[in-house]
Amino acid sequence: MRWPVFKGNVAVCIPEAEEKAMFKYILEHTTHPGDRPDLLEMTDEDLVPLGKFILGTPDYNFFIGPGFLQSGKEVSALGSSFEKCLLHLFRITGIKPMCYGGEPLELIGSFSVSYRTSEGIIFFFKISADSAEAMVKGFSSIRDFLAAYEDGLLGGISDEINRTFALGDRVYYFERTESAWRVVDPLGVIGERQHQKHKKTRVDERLSKPEILICEDDLSKNFIFGNNWILKFDGLHSSMGRPNDVSIYSNICDRNLAEARLLYKRIVLPRYNECQSPFPDREKQKLYIDYFEFITASIIFSFTAIEAMVNTIIPWDFVLSVKDGKAHDKQFVERNYTLTEKLNKILFKLLSTPRPQKEVWWGDFKTLQELRDQTVHTKQSDSEDRYSRLLSKDVFRVIGCYRKIISHYGSYLRMNRPDLLNCFPYGFGADGISVDLVSAETYSKIYKDMHNPFMGGNDGFS
Repeated sequence: MRWPVFKGNVAVCIPEAEEKAMFKYILEHTTHPGDRPDLLEMTDEDLVPLGKFILGTPDYNFFIGPGFLQSGKEVSALGSSFEKCLLHLFRITGIKPMCYGGEPLELIGSFSVSYRTSEGIIFFFKISADSAEAMVKGFSSIRDFLAAYEDGLLGGISDEINRTFALGDRVYYFERTESAWRVVDPLGVIGERQHQKHKKTRVDERLSKPEILICEDDLSKNFIFGNNWILKFDGLHSSMGRPNDVSIYSNICDRNLAEARLLYKRIVLPRYNECQSPFPDREKQKLYIDYFEFITASIIFSFTAIEAMVNTIIPWDFVLSVKDGKAHDKQFVERNYTLTEKLNKILFKLLSTPRPQKEVWWGDFKTLQELRDQTVHTKQSDSEDRYSRLLSKDVFRVIGCYRKIISHYGSYLRMNRPDLLNCFPYGFGADGISVDLVSAETYSKIYKDMHNPFMGGNDGFS
């Protein structure tokens, strides 16, 4: 996008000659000379921001300066002469039929508003509406938003901008939510669009999330491919999607926990309400043993799912400085830190979380850890006590805390380290995805390699 030079408080570029002539006529008959915008001649290349995130040009393209915001602070939505002019214009030429296959689908109009701040960045708004009144209301809401921004009433917008990708023209896109305007991250929009397409065709939710590549010079160039690997065994090999360890372990836990719960309801719960012999018969003893198998597997894999989650989201370039001047990298942390230390030291720093000891699930986690340690490091001296604890009603709540813990860290990862979303499992509240932005040269090379017909088959990309 090229920011135009104009003398007044507002300027407009209308690509269609007929609509431009109509706009001139309406201006002459509805506004004072001092209120009229400059009419600009601009090419599509000048109008459209870099990167092709926005394709095509709207019917009307407005550029407004600080003076327009000053003059508009005390007017109502349709109170200014300029907005009355827009209302006339949009009623006559702004609403057009949208067609598909030669058949009109709906009447709709569109326009864009661009504003350059004192920092030299450009805010880009695009409005589509089905009535002239709605279009003018949209224009007014943009004006009010920009006035509030310049008055320092929207401090959070600057934080959003700092977190959002922009190309060399420094254009930031905005969209209207139910209550306010918000910054749009083009990488996030493209990534989510590709991700939704992938979800419709993915093999299984237990697989790792796919990878998405976007060309940094042309955002319309992007593609998605599965996180695949080749498993080699006994002189054979299988090319398939890469499982997510957390998903595998949590699924094993949940399946065994469901079986344990059914047996618990059948053989244990009735004893709380009925007078039964403390000496179960042979058949019931067999069911008790089945229950112990299922509940033991649940304990082991619920704890393992938590540990897999922690190890998975620690990035490969992570380094923790310690007091003796040494540095502990990812591999050292994985092998030498306990899970409690990883939660209290590593994720505390990596995700900017509160101390885990303050969370409501901490007590259940420590009980789960104790049961798991007693199970994995079996000692005959405490076996009777351990099996007794497995029959307590609380054991199901204790095992279930693993889902609360993983979801807890997923929420902080989503807020503070969205770049790590791809390693996080589905089903724990952080199902989003991050994208990789690459140079045009790198994009072209990877795209050609991935779409090489001699690779054979789909191989999981789309």
